[in-house]
Amino acid sequence: MYASFSPEVRGPQLMRDLGISNAFVSALCRIEPTKLSFAFRQLKPLPEYEGRRLVETLARLKEIRKALGIIPLGLADVRAVQSLLDEMDLQRITPQQLGEAVQNLFGGE
Repeated sequence: MYASFSPEVRGPQLMRDLGISNAFVSALCRIEPTKLSFAFRQLKPLPEYEGRRLVETLARLKEIRKALGIIPLGLADVRAVQSLLDEMDLQRITPQQLGEAVQNLFGGE
């Protein structure tokens, strides 16, 4: 039995929230599909570094989606999403800053 905050439990929950597939997550987080499958079926835990990368990446995508508000975050193209994350890292842009920019652009509250 895995703890409710383990990557093996949180990963599938975050994926459902984001509406993304195992294949997408595997490519984005650079974790072998079979490892993800075993982990999500709670047959074999992920190594700590991969579990951390998985949860941090998915939680960050969820924050970005929330920050964008009315602008949909397309999660179909792994390369485009990775480019977005890389550019945000390079420019040191947080999801909160992204949300503020969207609010300013559209004159929101």
